[in-house]
Parts: sequence; structure tokens; C-alpha cells
Amino acid sequence: MKRNIFFSGLGDKFALVTLALTGVLFTSCEKEDFDATFDANPAKAVIAVSAYDAADGRELSDFTISTSAPGSVVNGKEIVITGNKDISEQTVEVSITCNKLTGAGTVSGTGKVKVPNLKAGSVGHYSITFFVYEDRIVEYVPSEPGEDVPAEAEVIATAVNANDEEIENVTFEFKSTGEGGTASGNTYTISGKKENDGKIVKQTVTVIAHVGEQMDSAKVDIPDLEVNTKATYYVKFCMIDNEIEEITTYSVKKGESDSKNTTYYLTGDKEYSHNGIEQWLSNYSEYKLHATVTYKTYTGLEVIDKEVKEESDFVTSLIEGFESVGGIKEVDAAMQFDVSAWSIYAAWATVTTNVVPYTVTKKVTRDGEDVEENVVATFSLKTKSVVAEHAEAAHPDHSHGYVMGHGHDHGNSGNAGGGIVYAD
Repeated sequence: MKRNIFFSGLGDKFALVTLALTGVLFTSCEKEDFDATFDANPAKAVIAVSAYDAADGRELSDFTISTSAPGSVVNGKEIVITGNKDISEQTVEVSITCNKLTGAGTVSGTGKVKVPNLKAGSVGHYSITFFVYEDRIVEYVPSEPGEDVPAEAEVIATAVNANDEEIENVTFEFKSTGEGGTASGNTYTISGKKENDGKIVKQTVTVIAHVGEQMDSAKVDIPDLEVNTKATYYVKFCMIDNEIEEITTYSVKKGESDSKNTTYYLTGDKEYSHNGIEQWLSNYSEYKLHATVTYKTYTGLEVIDKEVKEESDFVTSLIEGFESVGGIKEVDAAMQFDVSAWSIYAAWATVTTNVVPYTVTKKVTRDGEDVEENVVATFSLKTKSVVAEHAEAAHPDHSHGYVMGHGHDHGNSGNAGGGIVYAD
């Protein structure tokens, strides 16, 4: 059975999440020792891991996750990293393994997630999505804000008959006029070199198709590619009457991402402004408060700014493949922290919206001559990530009584006292 490949060659991570305010609960406590102390919770990073069948966009659930990140544990389909206090900026390597989609055996893949520096008490939400093929697993990774990603070019070859059905008894060779790359089956991958500052230098890749005794070749001209760009070239050899008559090449080029940050406050109505933060609330009390801030996060991605200038099975499968992920999905999240006596406090989240543009170009070659080359589609993929944080400071009307990390805690009576809820 023919399998339409939605994501062939697009190997990169997507961060998740945005935020919607739902409420915050604070509970005062029964009097005990004022010397009862507490520290801010250690910083935490949560990475949601998902995987999809690259042929039909079906979400997969039967896979195992592993990582060697310090302080990490795998909890279901999430990796949770807990800092000693803060979490230093790091790149987390994530691996998954699952059964092959057809036949016996397993297939594995590895991707990377960049986690920024997170201060004690903060929680960061990120995600990574893998696409599973017959013989490999790749990840989708948009460029991280402020991080230069080496350029990458992939050449993927297929051969079809007059009915546009894939031919199985075909092998491919790849030859490059430049430094070249790595061949694996029908895929040739070139990565930017450190000595070239992560750039790819202009070169031509020759793809040679062997179908029985027939042989033909196609040339793919790869231009100079800067960091933070990715180009994928799909070369299709068409066999008619046992001869290769036409070669169609689709190139999918990823541009630089555009990122914007937005801050949402989580602590209800404004009571004080201080130190650049607009929504401080008051704990004018000798008791410490136990706070739970609830908010919404999202996993997934959204296809935006889609313009299809020429319909084709390839373009339809490519875009519908991303759309089949199901868009952006809502996930509940919560952050808990303690608030000192005689303090003002605030909680907020910084949401990063990341948009990565793609351009799809088609080139047709007949009898060795290029007869058509034009842009057939453009679209962008939007993803989001969020970091939730909180802070406290001495109450301006009772600063002499404030000691960070101090406040009366509840005793053994089981009475947690009154509570107030700040809802949206």
C-alpha cells in the first residue's frame, strides 16, 4: 500500500505552551513559631514528548523516553527536570524508541530541547515532537530565540511509475561537489560546519537512481545557506515505459523564526506597583500563605499564513501532515509557592510565541533541461512556550517585620484558617 509521507526530511523541536489566567488560591494558617522558615521551591522544567506517524499524522502512544539530563525523571510522556535551586541554561537531549510501523524490530530517534536559565521558584514548559518513519525517527525543531542553529540541507529521493506509485526495487547514489554529507537510504543530509560558522557553502548534489538496468540522474543546486535556515529537496524520478522521463524536485526551505514575548500576571487585582512589577498583592499578616497559581498551557503547533499557489499531492500531504497534529492543545498547569509574612508578592508568566516561515519551490526537468521552477506554496508554523515565575518583597507599610522565608505556619489543629480566591 502506498504511504504518503507528510514530513519527509523536516527534522526539527517544537516548544509548547501559552497561558490563560484561571485563578489563584491563597490560604492563611494557624499560628505557630514565627521562626518556622521555608525556601523557594527549586526551579522546574517540564518537557512534553509526543510522536506521530509521518505517513498519516496519527499520534502514537507506545514509545519509551530516555534522557541523561541531570536532575531529570521521566513521568509518563513528560520529562521533569528539578534544579538544585536554579536550573542553568542547557540543551536537553531526548531519545525515544518504538516498534517499527510495519514489520519486526524497533526504531529510535534523538532530539534536543533548549532550556533557558530558570530561577528558583519558576516553572518552564517546553515540548518536543517526533515523526516516525519506516526506518528512522526525526524531530521538528523551530529555531530557538537568540540561538544560532547550524544550517541544514536534506535531499530525499523517490521513484514512481506512471500511476504515481512508488517503485520499491530502486537504489540511490549521492555525489556532492562540496564537502558533502551523509547518505542513508534515500536521504542525503548536509550540515553546516563549525569551520564555516555553521553555514553551508554552495554546492551541487547529484542524485543517481538505479531501477533494474535503468539509471538516470538529477542535479540539486544547493545555495549558500546561513545559520538558522533549513532546506529540504525532494527529487522524484518518474518511470514511463521503463524509462525515466521526468524529474520533479520540491524544495522546502525554513526561514528564520520571529519570536515575541508577552507577560501575564497571575495574582489578581493590582494593589501595589514596585520594581517594575505592576500587580503586587499584600500579605499584611504575621502568617505565611500557601499559594497555588493555576494557568493554561498548550502543546502542539498551528499552521498560519498558508498560501497554496499550485495544488499537488506533495504540497497537500506536507501541509495536511502538520495540520493533522491537531493544532494547539490545551493543558492545565499549576505552580505552588509559599509567601512570607509582612510581604507583597506577585506571580506572572512570560509567553514566547515563535513563528517559523516555510517556502516550497517546485522544479521540473525533462530530457535533462529545466522546464519549470516556481514557488508553489508558503506557510508558517506557530508554537508557544511559557515560563511561570513569582517574587516577593518587604511590605512597604510593615517592612521592619519582614524576614524572607519566615511566617507563622499552621499547628496540629488541622485548621488551615480562612482562604481567598482570586479568579479571572
